[in-house]
Amino acid sequence: MAMSGTLHTQTGLLIEIFNEMGGVWIKLNELDSAKDCLERCLNLINSLPEAKAETLKLVIVKVYRRKAELAVALKRYTEAIEWVDQAMSVLPKVNAYHELVRLQK
Repeated sequence: MAMSGTLHTQTGLLIEIFNEMGGVWIKLNELDSAKDCLERCLNLINSLPEAKAETLKLVIVKVYRRKAELAVALKRYTEAIEWVDQAMSVLPKVNAYHELVRLQK
């Protein structure tokens, strides 16, 4: 599942794995662990060359959406909206309908 959006790059796959782990931690209400996983994602994203980041836009959007979910779980609603706004600004124009629907939740 993770390989579908990462174009089979090692960094993209790591981001996807840590993002999914963060989601599991949020569901288990282990918010500190979720924060750690998502911070790893952000560090990996920030280390990407611009060209590679461009190819991983949908993966980056998923991380930003997960950060918004974490902010909601922490009752930081303004921060959650900021993460959704960031995700919307990165969202690819093509083939991203399902992610757009998830962001609207």
